[in-house]
Amino acid sequence: MTINIHSSGTTIELESGKHHINLIGGFGIELNGFSVALKNTRTLKKTTARKAFWPIQSFWKGERSKRILSIEVPSKGIYEVLFHNSDQLVVRRGNLISDRLFTNPLDTSHLKIKIK
Repeated sequence: MTINIHSSGTTIELESGKHHINLIGGFGIELNGFSVALKNTRTLKKTTARKAFWPIQSFWKGERSKRILSIEVPSKGIYEVLFHNSDQLVVRRGNLISDRLFTNPLDTSHLKIKIK
């Protein structure tokens, strides 16, 4: 399941354990304070994601995808996905220096995340 980064409050069922959050849309990513938190709908406890140690790039259904965050889910349940500073996120199609210098950032309204 993919979630648009501007649709805070979406619910998702997750198993306990470590999960990775991939951004779908581009490889050149500057977080600039962007973060994701999960709030358990039963206990109302929040868990905040941390920056991924290995930011792996891949393709998901023909789109560019990059692991940006990891999160430890304490218990199985239904969680509300909360996005912070999603308007500050800067994403470019590629991650080469030439992409940063000569291309404009992508429109963030079409960016999605995948939690796996």
